[in-house]
Amino acid sequence: MGFIKCNVGFSWSPYHQRAGASWLVRDSSGKALYHARRAFFGITSSHHASMSAFAWASEAMADLKLDRVLMEVSTGMIRQVLNHPESFMYLSDLVERSNVAALRFSSCRLQMVPTTCNTLVMEIAESVTRDRRWESYVATHGPAWLEPRIRQEASTTTFA
Repeated sequence: MGFIKCNVGFSWSPYHQRAGASWLVRDSSGKALYHARRAFFGITSSHHASMSAFAWASEAMADLKLDRVLMEVSTGMIRQVLNHPESFMYLSDLVERSNVAALRFSSCRLQMVPTTCNTLVMEIAESVTRDRRWESYVATHGPAWLEPRIRQEASTTTFA
């Protein structure tokens, strides 16, 4: 209790060197509070795509002045980069941005979850690269057309 959960998703198009990213914030009862999506250009690897999404989401949580945050991701790439930044020097600015954002929280946790817990954010991120939805947005609540799935996904996941 007392944590909000931020699910983070990303997609990557190696041919176009573009990535899509999205996040969805819920309270401890599973109610959607905020959601967002955006595109990134000049993305050279899946590690670059995943860290771009994670750094962006971390900064957004700090900018929204959320205090106790559980960041849920479905890829080990983010943890790999954060635990071994010396192996990913080309991502050092994204690691630094993530770390600076984390300092603004009283508590922040990174949790690996099965992809079934992140299907919504992954689908939104994939719509960026697949459907060329380059427009970014941040909105309150969840997208209305996904509300039934947000409730369903919330009922199958747990909080730390």
